[in-house]
Amino acid sequence: MIFLEKINHLIKSYNSNMYKPMDEAVLYGLYDKTPPLAEHIIFNPMPADVMQNMVNNYKRTFPEQLLTIYRAMNGANLFWSTCLIRDIKIPMSYFSIYAIPLTYDRRHIEPFNISIEDLNRPKNTPDSWLKFGSFYKPKNFSDRFDLFVDTDNGCVFSVDHDAEKCDTIESWNTVDECLCYIFDLLNEAEL
Repeated sequence: MIFLEKINHLIKSYNSNMYKPMDEAVLYGLYDKTPPLAEHIIFNPMPADVMQNMVNNYKRTFPEQLLTIYRAMNGANLFWSTCLIRDIKIPMSYFSIYAIPLTYDRRHIEPFNISIEDLNRPKNTPDSWLKFGSFYKPKNFSDRFDLFVDTDNGCVFSVDHDAEKCDTIESWNTVDECLCYIFDLLNEAEL
């Protein structure tokens, strides 16, 4: 997958500017002690037993490209920055890929839970769609878009997070195509 090649290139570009707390994630592009703590957080690969349990408990066929991503990483929060809300700087990720938290201990850094996030969907969202991530356009934390993959055909759609109805904003033919587009968009934006 081209997206995973981009992630590998990103990882190599940070060389030693990384930190691996408690064996669950790797933080790349470290900042000082003020949030956000890093530019990117990439979670360790999803364990095979966790992936098998996820696949067995999902009501539809799980998209193979997502499983390929989970074999490489159990989700990610990429392109961190701060958002000013009422004079308070809040750390936020421009791009998140949801996965399965391996512990519910607040002391650990965990990915957003795909099974919880998928419950929050606009009316008339097709049953075959699985919400697997979200992103913001460059330099704009007011417009969040949710990412859905159609489990019947592998196509991906972005939908306004705050929309009452499921109206497609953008679409891609594959998960890989979608993730590459968003990665390149944010990577070139000089956030």
